[in-house]
Amino acid sequence: MKKIIIFFILLFALAIDCRVLPGLLFFGIRPSLVLCFIICFGLQNGRFTGSMCGLCVGFMMDYLYGPSLGYYAILMMITGYAACAFYI
Repeated sequence: MKKIIIFFILLFALAIDCRVLPGLLFFGIRPSLVLCFIICFGLQNGRFTGSMCGLCVGFMMDYLYGPSLGYYAILMMITGYAACAFYI
């Protein structure tokens, strides 16, 4: 059940990230809600959960607007793993 809830939270964050946040620029920088959630899940649930959340959302981002398959997937997976690894 926890996996399904995390999936829908990340899917909702990706939808907000694609539709609403490109219009909000702070000094030319676009915030990323997906990245914030990946870091939060990595800190709360451990390295494996953070990296798997990053991998799943990264593949969805690659499918929607990535330059090549696997670019955002590996980037988000490393971010989810590193968030917990450097925190502890």
